[in-house]
Amino acid sequence: MRRFLLTFAILFAARGALAQGMKIGYVDVQRAVQEVEEGKAARSRLQSELQQKRADLEKKRADLEKMRADYDTLKREWGGYPAYDNWFAQGPNNASLAAVGLYTKKVPEFAGLLASEGGDLPRFYARVKELTAMPKGERDRALAAYAPAGEERTDAAHARAAK
Repeated sequence: MRRFLLTFAILFAARGALAQGMKIGYVDVQRAVQEVEEGKAARSRLQSELQQKRADLEKKRADLEKMRADYDTLKREWGGYPAYDNWFAQGPNNASLAAVGLYTKKVPEFAGLLASEGGDLPRFYARVKELTAMPKGERDRALAAYAPAGEERTDAAHARAAK
């Protein structure tokens, strides 16, 4: 019964619309985008961005292949020591690359800390343990103080130097 009433209401409304000379149409959006200048410009811009993204992706792929080849060479120099085989086997991702980047940025600071402890590893480890107990900002500032002059410093050291 509901279907019948709904169908009747639609037909009645359509009859009224036709009686008033109303026209029903549609817009071909794809055609509009292809023929209108703004659509052509947007399409061109998107094509350009796509080409740039593809080029960036290809560069990253090539960089990863070079990194893998460099590791293979280094591994042979180490006599086959498989130190990073698992890391390469699972494939680098954003998280693992970020961790390596952070580690690399901090190496000069930890080297400075080790030097300040006279190369004494037990004292160095004790100092690192103290640093781990500090809040992150304070820890970053304390560690940045050990960055050798002329070395690239971490973001925390840059912020401290800018003040």
